[in-house]
Amino acid sequence: MLVPAAVLIGKHIHPGTEQGSLVEGERTITVQGRPDAVFKPGQSWMIPVGTPHDAKVGSGGAKVSAVDMVEKGKPLASPAN
Repeated sequence: MLVPAAVLIGKHIHPGTEQGSLVEGERTITVQGRPDAVFKPGQSWMIPVGTPHDAKVGSGGAKVSAVDMVEKGKPLASPAN
């Protein structure tokens, strides 16, 4: 997935595990209860089920490869407080 420059995804949760890796660019992921993590190409992440998180992309945009393992019939993501 190509993500335009300076995009802030918005705090949300998934009803399944999110696994991803950064192909190009830079991405900062904020996971509730953890310090912000900056990812460079080749680095990957895993976010547990139901964990509130957010992400923003650097000034040059990013290319992300991510898989969300969500039970059939459940929404891919929901807003989090």
